Amino acid sequence: MSDGRTPQKKIDLPECWEDDERMNFMFSAFPPDRNLNPQHWDSKLAFWQNIILQYCRAHRLVYFQVQELTQAFKRRGRSPLGLQQVVDEMLRQRDVEKLQDFRLSSDSSWLSWGFSWIVKKPVSWTWQMIAGSSTTMPSDSLVSSQLLEEKCNQVVAMHDENVEYESTDNLLEYYQLAHQCKSLFKDELSFDLTLQYMKRTGQINIVAGHGTQIVKFRKKSEKQRPALNEADMGIIMLKRSELKLNEKIQTLTTNAARLRLEALKLVKLGNRTKAKNLLRKKRAAVNSVTQVENSLENIHHLLHQIQQAESDKMVIDAYRAGALAFKQTVVESGLTPDAIDKVMDDVQETVELHTDINEAISQGNQSISGTNDSDLTALELELEEILASENHNHSTVDRVSTFNTVSDRETSPIDLEEMLNSLPKIPSKSPSSATSRHKSKTRVPVYEQEPTTATPPWKTTARNLISPPDTTRNLISTPDTSRNLISTPDTSRNLISTPDTSRNLISTPDT
Repeated sequence: MSDGRTPQKKIDLPECWEDDERMNFMFSAFPPDRNLNPQHWDSKLAFWQNIILQYCRAHRLVYFQVQELTQAFKRRGRSPLGLQQVVDEMLRQRDVEKLQDFRLSSDSSWLSWGFSWIVKKPVSWTWQMIAGSSTTMPSDSLVSSQLLEEKCNQVVAMHDENVEYESTDNLLEYYQLAHQCKSLFKDELSFDLTLQYMKRTGQINIVAGHGTQIVKFRKKSEKQRPALNEADMGIIMLKRSELKLNEKIQTLTTNAARLRLEALKLVKLGNRTKAKNLLRKKRAAVNSVTQVENSLENIHHLLHQIQQAESDKMVIDAYRAGALAFKQTVVESGLTPDAIDKVMDDVQETVELHTDINEAISQGNQSISGTNDSDLTALELELEEILASENHNHSTVDRVSTFNTVSDRETSPIDLEEMLNSLPKIPSKSPSSATSRHKSKTRVPVYEQEPTTATPPWKTTARNLISPPDTTRNLISTPDTSRNLISTPDTSRNLISTPDTSRNLISTPDT
């Protein structure tokens, strides 16, 4: 602590740390009996437990010592008086565990391995442990299970970021994992305790082999501690060879570059003989680099085949699971060829039964109504004759109605008057001989043609206007004459509709 009020390293202290009245209560000793004031007892216990965990997190530790905490939490020269009681309560609740008890419950045969990457330890016994001269640890060190769990999750998360193929990337040497996770721990002891806890919980397995400690992480699909086999050892040897070959390539490349620079200097100094010797060494180094690169490529190919085998196994497992699921679905649903044939037969029988029912109902209706097939046929024929006759009458009426409708629609009172005025007068005598002579040259209207018999012309005209279908067709098809004869109100009315005129025209020859 720099000012005598806060611990040496910045941690997230509660706001009440600057409140003297509140801190006087927290720095005082616990009452001898919790039942006297359980609320104050529990609040003080929770306060110091939280502060202890925050201190360890800030220093990247999973263990602590009471003496160290007493010095770290001094405030204005005053140390908390109830820390020992807080630690006793944490031991009773199994929130912390003594270091020696933790080691006895774990496999500690690998614990004393040391590495050069670790920063200097503030505790002297740690260096003795790394050197192998002593394996004793402070008896008052306490390991927090909550901090161990947090560190385990951090290690797994950091490892998963570097995993592309579980078959090869889940295998690491101890020093590789230590270098990978060095930002998570302050010292090696915290790292070792975390790995012990991970091995205890089955997240990793640690086995000694080939002069090193091999760490294998559990696959995501596994629930138990992973086991190491000969294939895993072979992968470790390949990865180790890969690292060594990379280092060798780097060394040879550096030497080749150095020899080239030295040969260049000798050439400038005029010592061409030594320069040639250096160039020969450089060329040999370059050839060695080529050979090592070829070996490294073979190792990469083997590792790739192993990784590809993992993908192939995943595909085969997926196919196997899919086939099993399909078979189970078929069995549970009862989808078999015999069952399907039975269902189709039942459907066919049902359709036939429905057809028989309809035929029975039809025959019953006929027997009730007293009709048979011959009667129905005769009735159908009679009905068709009636419909044919009705259609013929309707067609005749429709033609006349359509003709009248068109005439009425195309003329107006003014047009009719002008049309009447423009019509020629009706002749009172038979056509002259001149007209007969020009009959072959000029088209004569129907009502002006000379009859072939002795019948007067006006009778022929009237007959043609009323009865004969052929003449009526001529009247309708001739644009000028038919329209004038039928559409003009006065003339048509006199010729057809007016009783007196039409009667006179038809029955009286002289008129």
